[in-house]
Amino acid sequence: MARAPQHTLFLFDSGRTLRGDFAATGECTVTTSRAGGDRPLLNAVETALTLAPKLGRNVWVASANLWVQSVTLPSAVANRLSGSELSAALAFEAEPLSGIASTDAEIGCVPGATLPDGSREFQLVALDRSVRDTVQNALSSQGGMLRGICAMRDLSTRESAASDTEWLTVTLAQITAQPTIVPLITAAPRAVSMSRVWVIAAVVEVAALALCFAHWRLCESETVRLAAEATALRVPQKQIEDMRKSLVLARAEYQEADRRNQAATALRETFTTAVQRQRERVTDVLRRVADERPGNVIVQSIHADNADTVRVDGLCMKPELADEFAARLKRSLEAHSISVVPIAKTAQGVMSNGGPWRFTLEISTTPPPPVTKPSSTPLAASKKGEGR
Repeated sequence: MARAPQHTLFLFDSGRTLRGDFAATGECTVTTSRAGGDRPLLNAVETALTLAPKLGRNVWVASANLWVQSVTLPSAVANRLSGSELSAALAFEAEPLSGIASTDAEIGCVPGATLPDGSREFQLVALDRSVRDTVQNALSSQGGMLRGICAMRDLSTRESAASDTEWLTVTLAQITAQPTIVPLITAAPRAVSMSRVWVIAAVVEVAALALCFAHWRLCESETVRLAAEATALRVPQKQIEDMRKSLVLARAEYQEADRRNQAATALRETFTTAVQRQRERVTDVLRRVADERPGNVIVQSIHADNADTVRVDGLCMKPELADEFAARLKRSLEAHSISVVPIAKTAQGVMSNGGPWRFTLEISTTPPPPVTKPSSTPLAASKKGEGR
């Protein structure tokens, strides 16, 4: 079985589409299409994905259909700004020129020379964030990772190379050069996964248990030490009584630490049970979606809006089939406090009855009740209540 390339480069100029797949050895395989790069970027990427069966782990995109421009900022301002702040400032300056709202723009920039008037020049490429995210998702679905999007204007021309292979090789070297010499729009950062959140929570919980255990051991050793000193010193009766009071207080602190330790253990078990219940609930929802789907209904995608809401997108031949699908799911999941609501039905207008119909079902789960943390009433206050 052929191995996937290490890099894949898409070039979209006005006349055609080129794709270069680079092996780890540097060997380049070139495929082309007559479809020009003046189409929307997502359409051009979808065409390039069909030119070869395997996509590289690192994907680079160069298009002639991107907004590029030089923008200046006062040097004193530019030198004070960090990476994200500088990108926001450049996006704001570029908004009247690019037509892309600064809050929606993704900017790639390379600093240029300082001009005689004291301002700093930056070479920019700008793209709507939603387009970048859609392209990134399309590449991820094929096993590739978007590394950067740049403009053809910032790269060498076809006339400078003897062949398409040489041109693509030189272009990849320009894009991946360090330090960066080509303005690149990078991929969106990865969101923190729930598995990592649970790992962090588990580490914090173990640290809390270790702290409670250390406190318990400290109290125990302090109790033993005070008892030994009381026996060895043979102090007068009043001093002995004082030490006994100290011993009682230390024992009470030990008992309080032990109580908190038990409460922490109970809290961990409660969280573990809640996590397991939530996992079983998600698995059951997916199984019920498969079991209750009518024969003429196609489920296209299932995705989560948040921790408690799942959306099911699909197609059906008749609009009432979506309602039937929702009703079945609702009856099947009612015992789990889960609601199913059809929130959208759209006729595609292919058949005489308007069908097929695209629909969306919203499956909402009720989160488990919050766990009450153990009380942390100070020991002195409890003792005062006992004295009354």
